[in-house]
Amino acid sequence: IRALVSLKDAGAAEKIIPSATEIASNWSKVKVCEEDWKIKQTYCNEFKSEYLEIATALGRLLPNTNNERAITFLETFREIDHYQSPENEIAFARIAPAKYVKEFAAPPNEGDSQIIKNNHLPPSAIAQGLGELANSSDDKVKAEAKRILKSLLNEYPIHNYAVSDALTAYAAFKTDDLNQVLLKHLTHKDTIVRSNAAGLLANQPSSKENIEALNKAFNYSFLNDKHDNDATLAILDALFKLDKKETIPSLFIAATSRDY
Repeated sequence: IRALVSLKDAGAAEKIIPSATEIASNWSKVKVCEEDWKIKQTYCNEFKSEYLEIATALGRLLPNTNNERAITFLETFREIDHYQSPENEIAFARIAPAKYVKEFAAPPNEGDSQIIKNNHLPPSAIAQGLGELANSSDDKVKAEAKRILKSLLNEYPIHNYAVSDALTAYAAFKTDDLNQVLLKHLTHKDTIVRSNAAGLLANQPSSKENIEALNKAFNYSFLNDKHDNDATLAILDALFKLDKKETIPSLFIAATSRDY
Protein backbone atom coordinates (compact mmCIF):
# COMPACT_ATOMS: atom_id res chain seq x y z
CA ILE A 1 0.00 0.00 0.00
CA ARG A 2 2.78 2.43 0.88
CA ALA A 3 4.63 1.60 -2.33
CA LEU A 4 1.51 2.39 -4.35
CA VAL A 5 1.26 5.78 -2.65
CA SER A 6 4.86 6.55 -3.56
CA LEU A 7 3.94 6.23 -7.26
CA LYS A 8 1.71 9.30 -6.86
CA ASP A 9 -0.78 7.85 -9.34
CA ALA A 10 -4.44 8.49 -8.53
CA GLY A 11 -5.35 5.45 -10.61
CA ALA A 12 -3.79 3.27 -7.93
CA ALA A 13 -6.60 4.28 -5.59
CA GLU A 14 -9.08 2.44 -7.81
CA LYS A 15 -7.13 -0.74 -7.13
CA ILE A 16 -7.11 -0.15 -3.38
CA ILE A 17 -10.75 0.79 -2.88
CA PRO A 18 -12.27 -2.68 -3.57
CA SER A 19 -10.16 -4.31 -0.85
CA ALA A 20 -10.83 -1.32 1.40
CA THR A 21 -14.58 -1.74 0.93
CA GLU A 22 -14.34 -5.43 1.76
CA ILE A 23 -12.58 -4.63 5.03
CA ALA A 24 -15.07 -1.92 5.98
CA SER A 25 -18.10 -4.07 5.22
CA ASN A 26 -16.96 -7.06 7.29
CA TRP A 27 -19.10 -6.25 10.30
CA SER A 28 -18.92 -9.76 11.71
CA LYS A 29 -15.19 -9.44 12.36
CA VAL A 30 -15.74 -6.13 14.08
CA LYS A 31 -18.46 -7.66 16.27
CA VAL A 32 -16.08 -10.44 17.32
CA CYS A 33 -13.47 -7.84 18.18
CA GLU A 34 -15.87 -5.96 20.41
CA GLU A 35 -17.11 -9.06 22.22
CA ASP A 36 -13.82 -10.88 22.81
CA TRP A 37 -11.14 -8.69 24.38
CA LYS A 38 -8.45 -11.35 23.83
CA ILE A 39 -9.04 -11.31 20.09
CA LYS A 40 -9.26 -7.54 20.19
CA GLN A 41 -5.69 -7.32 21.44
CA THR A 42 -4.31 -9.38 18.56
CA TYR A 43 -6.42 -9.83 15.46
CA CYS A 44 -8.26 -6.52 15.69
CA ASN A 45 -5.10 -4.44 15.96
CA GLU A 46 -3.80 -6.06 12.78
CA PHE A 47 -7.18 -5.57 11.11
CA LYS A 48 -7.28 -1.90 12.06
CA SER A 49 -3.66 -1.27 11.08
CA GLU A 50 -4.33 -2.37 7.49
CA TYR A 51 -7.45 -0.22 7.37
CA LEU A 52 -5.54 2.86 8.55
CA GLU A 53 -2.85 2.26 5.91
CA ILE A 54 -5.56 2.20 3.25
CA ALA A 55 -7.26 5.33 4.61
CA THR A 56 -3.95 7.21 4.63
CA ALA A 57 -3.18 6.04 1.09
CA LEU A 58 -6.54 7.20 -0.24
CA GLY A 59 -6.08 10.60 1.37
CA ARG A 60 -2.73 11.06 -0.34
CA LEU A 61 -3.80 9.69 -3.72
CA LEU A 62 -7.16 11.47 -4.02
CA PRO A 63 -6.86 15.00 -2.58
CA ASN A 64 -9.76 17.32 -3.47
CA THR A 65 -11.37 14.72 -5.75
CA ASN A 66 -14.57 14.11 -3.75
CA ASN A 67 -14.25 10.48 -4.79
CA GLU A 68 -17.54 8.92 -3.71
CA ARG A 69 -16.24 5.36 -3.36
CA ALA A 70 -13.42 6.51 -1.11
CA ILE A 71 -15.76 8.68 0.95
CA THR A 72 -18.19 5.78 1.41
CA PHE A 73 -15.34 3.62 2.69
CA LEU A 74 -14.15 6.28 5.12
CA GLU A 75 -17.65 7.02 6.37
CA THR A 76 -18.39 3.33 6.91
CA PHE A 77 -15.34 2.63 8.96
CA ARG A 78 -15.38 5.81 11.01
CA GLU A 79 -18.74 4.60 12.36
CA ILE A 80 -17.21 1.24 13.25
CA ASP A 81 -14.18 2.94 14.76
CA HIS A 82 -16.32 5.48 16.68
CA TYR A 83 -14.37 8.39 15.18
CA GLN A 84 -11.26 7.42 17.13
CA SER A 85 -8.60 7.48 14.38
CA PRO A 86 -7.08 10.75 13.14
CA GLU A 87 -5.80 8.95 10.01
CA ASN A 88 -9.39 8.48 8.88
CA GLU A 89 -10.42 12.06 9.62
CA ILE A 90 -7.34 13.50 7.88
CA ALA A 91 -7.96 11.35 4.79
CA PHE A 92 -11.61 12.44 4.65
CA ALA A 93 -10.62 16.11 4.99
CA ARG A 94 -8.07 15.77 2.18
CA ILE A 95 -10.41 14.03 -0.24
CA ALA A 96 -13.53 16.15 0.36
CA PRO A 97 -12.69 19.33 2.31
CA ALA A 98 -16.08 21.04 1.89
CA LYS A 99 -18.06 17.90 2.73
CA TYR A 100 -15.89 17.22 5.75
CA VAL A 101 -16.22 20.65 7.32
CA LYS A 102 -19.94 20.72 6.58
CA GLU A 103 -20.44 17.72 8.88
CA PHE A 104 -19.38 19.76 11.88
CA ALA A 105 -20.80 23.11 10.86
CA ALA A 106 -23.88 24.40 12.65
CA PRO A 107 -27.06 25.34 10.79
CA PRO A 108 -27.63 29.13 10.65
CA ASN A 109 -28.76 30.63 13.96
CA GLU A 110 -28.63 27.30 15.76
CA GLY A 111 -25.44 27.65 17.74
CA ASP A 112 -22.63 25.16 17.36
CA SER A 113 -22.74 21.77 15.71
CA GLN A 114 -24.58 19.13 17.73
CA ILE A 115 -22.35 16.43 16.26
CA ILE A 116 -19.53 17.56 18.53
CA LYS A 117 -21.58 19.28 21.22
CA ASN A 118 -23.44 16.11 22.16
CA ASN A 119 -20.03 14.69 23.19
CA HIS A 120 -20.63 11.41 21.35
CA LEU A 121 -17.57 12.04 19.19
CA PRO A 122 -13.98 12.31 20.44
CA PRO A 123 -12.78 15.77 19.38
CA SER A 124 -9.11 14.76 19.23
CA ALA A 125 -9.28 12.95 15.87
CA ILE A 126 -11.75 15.50 14.52
CA ALA A 127 -9.45 18.37 15.53
CA GLN A 128 -6.62 16.79 13.55
CA GLY A 129 -8.90 16.39 10.54
CA LEU A 130 -9.94 20.03 10.77
CA GLY A 131 -6.29 21.05 11.11
CA GLU A 132 -5.61 19.47 7.74
CA LEU A 133 -7.94 22.08 6.21
CA ALA A 134 -5.39 24.80 6.96
CA ASN A 135 -3.92 23.74 3.61
CA SER A 136 -7.21 24.15 1.76
CA SER A 137 -7.44 26.60 -1.14
CA ASP A 138 -11.10 27.23 -0.28
CA ASP A 139 -11.32 30.28 2.00
CA LYS A 140 -14.84 29.36 3.17
CA VAL A 141 -13.71 25.89 4.20
CA LYS A 142 -10.74 27.33 6.09
CA ALA A 143 -12.89 29.93 7.85
CA GLU A 144 -15.42 27.34 9.03
CA ALA A 145 -12.71 24.93 10.18
CA LYS A 146 -11.12 27.73 12.24
CA ARG A 147 -14.46 28.60 13.80
CA ILE A 148 -15.17 25.01 14.82
CA LEU A 149 -11.69 24.56 16.29
CA LYS A 150 -12.02 27.76 18.29
CA SER A 151 -15.38 26.61 19.65
CA LEU A 152 -13.73 23.33 20.69
CA LEU A 153 -11.07 25.26 22.58
CA ASN A 154 -13.40 27.74 24.21
CA GLU A 155 -16.74 26.08 24.87
CA TYR A 156 -16.64 22.32 25.27
CA PRO A 157 -15.36 20.26 28.22
CA ILE A 158 -13.09 18.03 26.14
CA HIS A 159 -10.24 15.77 27.26
CA ASN A 160 -6.87 17.41 27.79
CA TYR A 161 -5.30 15.50 24.91
CA ALA A 162 -8.07 16.79 22.67
CA VAL A 163 -7.38 20.36 23.84
CA SER A 164 -3.74 19.87 22.92
CA ASP A 165 -4.62 18.50 19.47
CA ALA A 166 -7.10 21.31 18.90
CA LEU A 167 -4.42 23.86 19.81
CA THR A 168 -1.98 22.35 17.30
CA ALA A 169 -4.66 22.30 14.62
CA TYR A 170 -5.69 25.90 15.32
CA ALA A 171 -2.06 27.03 15.18
CA ALA A 172 -1.79 25.64 11.63
CA PHE A 173 -4.16 28.39 10.45
CA LYS A 174 -1.84 31.15 11.73
CA THR A 175 -4.77 33.27 12.90
CA ASP A 176 -4.41 36.84 14.16
CA ASP A 177 -5.55 35.81 17.63
CA LEU A 178 -3.28 32.75 17.87
CA ASN A 179 -0.85 34.35 20.31
CA GLN A 180 -3.62 35.22 22.75
CA VAL A 181 -5.17 31.76 22.46
CA LEU A 182 -1.79 30.18 23.27
CA LEU A 183 -1.20 32.51 26.23
CA LYS A 184 -4.62 31.59 27.62
CA HIS A 185 -3.80 27.87 27.44
CA LEU A 186 -0.37 28.43 28.97
CA THR A 187 -2.25 28.75 32.26
CA HIS A 188 -4.26 25.54 31.74
CA LYS A 189 -4.39 23.17 34.71
CA ASP A 190 -3.13 20.23 32.66
CA THR A 191 0.61 19.78 32.01
CA ILE A 192 0.11 18.35 28.51
CA VAL A 193 -1.87 21.39 27.41
CA ARG A 194 0.67 23.80 28.94
CA SER A 195 3.51 21.88 27.30
CA ASN A 196 1.91 22.15 23.88
CA ALA A 197 1.01 25.81 24.34
CA ALA A 198 4.62 26.58 25.27
CA GLY A 199 5.94 24.64 22.28
CA LEU A 200 3.65 26.56 19.94
CA LEU A 201 4.55 29.89 21.57
CA ALA A 202 8.19 29.13 20.76
CA ASN A 203 7.26 29.63 17.10
CA GLN A 204 5.67 33.02 17.78
CA PRO A 205 7.54 36.35 17.67
CA SER A 206 9.53 37.17 20.77
CA SER A 207 7.76 39.86 22.79
CA LYS A 208 7.76 41.19 26.34
CA GLU A 209 4.27 39.77 26.86
CA ASN A 210 5.27 36.28 25.73
CA ILE A 211 8.50 36.24 27.76
CA GLU A 212 6.74 37.39 30.92
CA ALA A 213 3.98 34.83 30.46
CA LEU A 214 6.47 32.02 29.93
CA ASN A 215 8.52 32.99 33.00
CA LYS A 216 5.36 33.10 35.09
CA ALA A 217 4.26 29.74 33.69
CA PHE A 218 7.69 28.28 34.48
CA ASN A 219 7.48 29.38 38.11
CA TYR A 220 4.03 27.85 38.44
CA SER A 221 5.09 24.61 36.79
CA PHE A 222 8.28 24.33 38.85
CA LEU A 223 6.34 24.69 42.10
CA ASN A 224 3.22 22.70 41.26
CA ASP A 225 4.03 19.95 38.74
CA LYS A 226 5.38 17.38 41.17
CA HIS A 227 4.95 14.31 38.98
CA ASP A 228 5.38 15.60 35.41
CA ASN A 229 8.18 17.75 34.03
CA ASP A 230 6.80 18.08 30.48
CA ALA A 231 5.53 21.63 30.94
CA THR A 232 8.62 22.81 32.83
CA LEU A 233 10.95 21.56 30.10
CA ALA A 234 8.76 22.84 27.24
CA ILE A 235 8.60 26.30 28.81
CA LEU A 236 12.39 26.41 29.25
CA ASP A 237 12.83 25.40 25.62
CA ALA A 238 10.43 28.12 24.49
CA LEU A 239 12.16 30.78 26.58
CA PHE A 240 15.57 29.77 25.26
CA LYS A 241 14.35 29.88 21.68
CA LEU A 242 12.68 33.30 22.04
CA ASP A 243 15.26 35.08 24.21
CA LYS A 244 18.32 33.32 25.59
CA LYS A 245 19.19 36.13 27.99
CA GLU A 246 15.72 36.14 29.53
CA THR A 247 16.01 32.40 30.17
CA ILE A 248 18.87 32.78 32.66
CA PRO A 249 16.77 33.45 35.84
CA SER A 250 14.59 30.40 35.12
CA LEU A 251 17.66 28.28 34.40
CA PHE A 252 19.12 29.16 37.80
CA ILE A 253 15.86 28.06 39.43
CA ALA A 254 15.77 24.89 37.33
CA ALA A 255 19.30 24.04 38.44
CA THR A 256 18.02 23.64 42.02
CA SER A 257 15.63 20.89 40.99
CA ARG A 258 16.12 17.34 42.25
CA ASP A 259 14.84 16.06 38.92
CA TYR A 260 17.96 14.85 37.15
